[in-house]
Amino acid sequence: MAIWVARVDPGAVRNTPDVNLLLRRVDLTSAIRTLTQAEFSLQTEREGCVFLDGQPGEKRDLLQIVLERERNRPDDLLPNPDLTESVITSASLVVLGLEALVRMKLISFRVKDRMHLIDLVAIGLVDQTWVAKYPQPIAERLQQVIDNPNA
Repeated sequence: MAIWVARVDPGAVRNTPDVNLLLRRVDLTSAIRTLTQAEFSLQTEREGCVFLDGQPGEKRDLLQIVLERERNRPDDLLPNPDLTESVITSASLVVLGLEALVRMKLISFRVKDRMHLIDLVAIGLVDQTWVAKYPQPIAERLQQVIDNPNA
């Protein structure tokens, strides 16, 4: 999220220390092993793996693994994007494409996700034309954010 916002307005980047890591299910065991060796503390494997950064780690410093083409929660409206929807931003950094990132935010639609969507609209990366890019009912969620960003 921060990378996309910083491209337009570095001052609008929100400091959200948690990180979501999108992986293929076949890479999950290797990722768990690597993160554990790097002293991340595995908290749960329910609804994706959640790690804390170090010991004891703070809940706000989460690293959550989410799996491509799978739902994070059973009631999610759509599955997560595919890794093929990623873009390379530098020699060592690959991030989810903006359209796929917005879709993930619309699927989760927690307060934090809505704030991120509001930011994307406010800096002009997302506008009314984006509503047509998504299926119902997540398109309705985006319209709600655009129509009433203070709700």
